[in-house]
Amino acid sequence: MRFCKWLLLITSLLGCRTGVPQAVGEGQTAPRSFGIRTFTYRTDTLDTLKGTVWFDGPTLGRPADLLFVGSFLVVGDQTLAPAIHLFRWPEGTYLQGIGQPGEGPGEFRSVAKLLRDPQTPNRAFWVYDLTAMRFTRYLLTDSAAVLDRQITQQEGLALFSPEWVGDSLLVSPAIMAYRGRLSVLNAQGALIRTIGPTPPNPKRQFVPLPVLQHAYHASLAYESTRQALVVADFYTDRIEVYDVSGRTIGQLSGPEHFPPVFEVEQVRGQFVKASTDETRHAYIDVITTPQYIFALYSGKFWPEELSWHGFYIHEFDWSGKLVRAFALPVPTLQIVLTPDGKALLGSVEEPEPALYYFSLPVK
Repeated sequence: MRFCKWLLLITSLLGCRTGVPQAVGEGQTAPRSFGIRTFTYRTDTLDTLKGTVWFDGPTLGRPADLLFVGSFLVVGDQTLAPAIHLFRWPEGTYLQGIGQPGEGPGEFRSVAKLLRDPQTPNRAFWVYDLTAMRFTRYLLTDSAAVLDRQITQQEGLALFSPEWVGDSLLVSPAIMAYRGRLSVLNAQGALIRTIGPTPPNPKRQFVPLPVLQHAYHASLAYESTRQALVVADFYTDRIEVYDVSGRTIGQLSGPEHFPPVFEVEQVRGQFVKASTDETRHAYIDVITTPQYIFALYSGKFWPEELSWHGFYIHEFDWSGKLVRAFALPVPTLQIVLTPDGKALLGSVEEPEPALYYFSLPVK
């Protein structure tokens, strides 16, 4: 069994606080509710998407998060050498490597998430450094990205998958000693409230809140046209849909309906989540369009090789119906929909680091 070193850091910062901010709604207009929907399928009946290499080469270390910004493709690299790759889309021209390991401006200790800029989505983007707990904004010129400014979190929260919701709020699932499902931060990086229901405790014993929140590690996608937050769980095959006030719109359960499996361990006086041989990985990534939700799914047990990669794509509509499911030809870390909506682009590390183009069949 293992634990995450950064979780130990976060729990030491949080301690066992009980004076938590209350979950507060914002009174926004909600999308239509669809309740709880379950689905299943046989993996041996799934078609495999056609995949071709869009870019490969020694420039890539461990490509992960992907973001289209205007005519650019931005790729986060977990090796940090460099931390960010900038491409011209769709030509595939490599323009720039950005950021090295370090603590200074434009340097990174991790690249956990790329965020679309809410004010100039076609000319700027943000990088979230989970280890340094810092957001860095870059402006795009005709052929390069230029460091603009940085925001340092004012709370010891490990944000799993932050997104800008409007011009001045950041929302994310997080490791936190607070009740609620999602943390809400202001533009200065300070926690102002939590929203949504606290995740259910799958055990018959006490589980400290930071450990419980870690057991429900998740990816988040914000669909602005529907004012909806989609949360895809990493250790249980569940997708949650909320409005921006945290009201539950629906929940998708399947295809195997397994709960998060973990142990609570105490390390150097702090409680941490530890994986076991029965821990499974579920949804690795999620993206949305005004019409559909695309989720990258694993289903493999934690000790299995590349279990933290996705092997399937689940496509849902906004009524919670599973529209299509596909197998992927290669294990995939993250996905993004191409600007024309005709394909998914995926980041791959095995057998070689590459960016893959997965064509979507015409409906």
